Parts: sequence; C-alpha cells; structure tokens
Amino acid sequence: MEGYAAGIAKGVAPKARLAVYKVCWKNAGCLDSDILAAFDAAVKDGVDVISISIGGGNGISAPYYLDPIAIGAYVTNLAPWIATVGAGTIDRSFPAVVVLGNGKRLSGVSLYAGLPLSGKMYSLVYPGKSGVLASSLCMENSLDPNMARGKIVVCDRGSSPRVAKGLVVKKAGGVGMILANGISNGEGLVGDAHLIPACALGSDEGRGPNGLSPEILKPDLIAPGVNILAAWTDAAGPTGLESDMRKTEFNILSGTSMACPHVSGAAALLKSAHPDWSPAAIRSAMMTTANTFNNLNQPLTDEATGNVSTPYDSGAGHLNLDRAMDPGLVYDITNNDYVKFLCGIGYEPRVIQVITRSPVSCPVKKPLPEHINYPSLAALFPNSAKGASSKTFIRTVTNVGQPDAVYRSTIQAPRGVAVTVKPQKLVFSRAVKKRSFIVTVTANTRNLIMGNSGAVFGSISWSDGEAFCS
Repeated sequence: MEGYAAGIAKGVAPKARLAVYKVCWKNAGCLDSDILAAFDAAVKDGVDVISISIGGGNGISAPYYLDPIAIGAYVTNLAPWIATVGAGTIDRSFPAVVVLGNGKRLSGVSLYAGLPLSGKMYSLVYPGKSGVLASSLCMENSLDPNMARGKIVVCDRGSSPRVAKGLVVKKAGGVGMILANGISNGEGLVGDAHLIPACALGSDEGRGPNGLSPEILKPDLIAPGVNILAAWTDAAGPTGLESDMRKTEFNILSGTSMACPHVSGAAALLKSAHPDWSPAAIRSAMMTTANTFNNLNQPLTDEATGNVSTPYDSGAGHLNLDRAMDPGLVYDITNNDYVKFLCGIGYEPRVIQVITRSPVSCPVKKPLPEHINYPSLAALFPNSAKGASSKTFIRTVTNVGQPDAVYRSTIQAPRGVAVTVKPQKLVFSRAVKKRSFIVTVTANTRNLIMGNSGAVFGSISWSDGEAFCS
C-alpha cells in the first residue's frame, strides 16, 4: 500500500469460499430490507459464517424485534445470539516524528506516502486559537488561507473524517497537518493515507455495557482492529474522498469493521475443524480461551486511557485461535434457550415470533434472563439495596475435550464480593458429556469501590490440568 506493509498478504481463513451480498449504498445507507434479504440469501446459499460489520444505531437503542441484524442472524444462530467484537491493537505501527524548533521530537503515526518535509523548518499554526470551534476542527471552509499557506496546521479530531481535515488544510495551502487527539479520544492513534504529510498525535472500539440487555456482557471479545492491511476497492482512492484519484488494491484501516472479519475467519476455521459445533459453541470456544494478557505478559490495557481494560472494554479478552481449537469445555445454547431469554426480558410471544419466524410460547413462570447459558455472568444489584444482596446463576458446560476429564474451578472475586461455585469439581466420562454448576454472587453495593465503569469484575476458570476454560 504505497510502500507500506510490503510482502505477501494472507487472510485468516485463506481457503474459505466467499459469498458477498451488497446491503449498503452510497447516499442511501444500509436499508433494513436489504440486510434481511441478504441474510435470507446467505441461508439459502448454505453460508456457514456471516460477517456483518454494521453497528450502532438500531443495534444499540432499538429492541431486538426491530433490529434487522438480530432478526436475520437468528435464523442461523447487540443480541445474545450474535458474537459482538471490539477492536484491539496489534504490534504494527507506522511511526512518524514531528521535530519542533527547539529540537524536541514528538512521536505519532502517519501513512502519508509522499516525500517527507525534511531539511527545512515550517511555521506551526493552530487555527483553534481564534476560539472558533469549526476552525479548531479544520472543518470545510473554516481555514483562512493567509494563515495556513506554507505552514503546518494543527487540527483537533472530531466532527469530520480525519482525511477530510487533511484535504481542508491542503486546499487552504498548508504543507502539512498534525492531527491532535482530544480528551474524548484518549491516547489511541490511527494512521490514515492522507493527501499531505500528516501526523496523528495523542480509539476505535465497540464497548459495553449492553444497554439493551445488561444481563449479557458485551462485547464478547476483541480482535485485531487497528492498522490492519485490508483489501480495497479500485472505485475510490485510499482516503475515500472523491478528489483522491489514487488507486490501490490494499489499504490500512482501523475499527471494529476490521476486527469483525478476523473473528469471522476464526469462526470459519473452527467450523471446519468442528463441523458438529453449534454457533453458540463456536462463540464460547473463542470467548473462554481469549487472552487477557498482551504479548509482554501484561494485562490488556485500554488504549484510550492507558488503564487496565475491563470486560466492558475487551469482553472476554483478545482472540486466541490456537487455544479456541481445543477449549475443553463449551457453553452451548439452543433456540429454545434464546426464546426463554426473550420471554425473560419481557417480550410477548407475538413479538418474539418476529425474530424466530415460527410460533413460540413463554413459560407460565417468567424465566430469568441471566440464566441463559452464556459464557459470562453479570450480577445486577439495585443501588437502593440495603445490606448484602445475592444473585444465583446456573450454567451447563459440554465436554469437547478428553472424555474422562475432571475439571476444577478457580475463582478470582473482586474485593467486597463473595463468589461460590457448586460443585467445585466436574467429572466427565464417555457417557456423561454435560455437567451443570451453580454460581452465587453476594455483595453489598454500598461497600464496593467501583471505577468509572460503575462495576467490578472477576473471573471463574475451569481446568483439567491441560485445557483452561475461563
């Protein structure tokens, strides 16, 4: 890609066959009818894994029966039957340096492929000094050419695409741009294929909690999603701007739309290796074997803040496909389990049928939504509760590893929370492949020290000495 990321490119599942369905249109967006039609076509074509990098909007605020992705995904398997992926960083960087007049060097990232501004010092100007917000953001027609001409312009992130800011600076006569993160952007850096020398100084990820069903922790896991070498259309330049006439077969992209295909490829490989696994089992394998430590054996951190990440940031952790191939235990979920979950969150049968597309009935006794056999637990306690409160969860695991295995539990409870697991040992055999256990969480919310997330986090792990399921 214009001199970057040279070498041979290979996808996660390079021998997988692709079926592509167009659902998004320029100036029209992604219509619900097209999304549903694509799901129907994919099911008819026998597609095993659907990768759909369309988020936000209805998936967060609308109920499941109004969310076309939730409806379409149900027929194959922010709903509990969808694997939700956040974007994580990898050990790839495209460093750039800004050298100030006093010799101080500021590190950033850049994908500009032209000649560097070397051998000469240029004046630095910040249009936001005028107090005009549009100027600080380098919005269209906001820069005074007399101020920007022949200078390097500092632009704040936000309100418009990053590459569009570079084009605004170029039109105003600027020779370069420094893109500065604001407080809301944190320390995360993203490189773009700018039309002028541009250096980003200072995140893009799908974060929790799940606003629609807080009983289900989201995202499920994270995968590589920053500075990803991705295939690119020849219908647009690498910036995506109409004025960018450059052509390239690849581009460096970032976001959950890059993380989602990584997990989709991993799911395809898991389905190939274990054709009898259900979608829920495949998701479980990826979640329970995900890494919670980075390649330096340090806890995963939130790039925006520099703090240790929480499950609201990174879900179960970073995808580890090698371990997911042999998870030992999986948390499986049937269609009937999903129906009970929808009944538990208050949906009536006639509404649920919009999702299932088949007649359903709810149990006389309303099910508890947190009892869905998900590979995570979320104990919700009211702030008004006096004294200690308890929540009980029932989970069932299926042994997909050694037939005569014995698994023992390990609990890491947050401070101020008591967690018990019964039984603490699960014994499997060739005849007994499923075992259930009960988790009880007890806490006094008034005594808990919670950070900005408003929650505390712990873990329960099962191990037979070889396989490790967390």
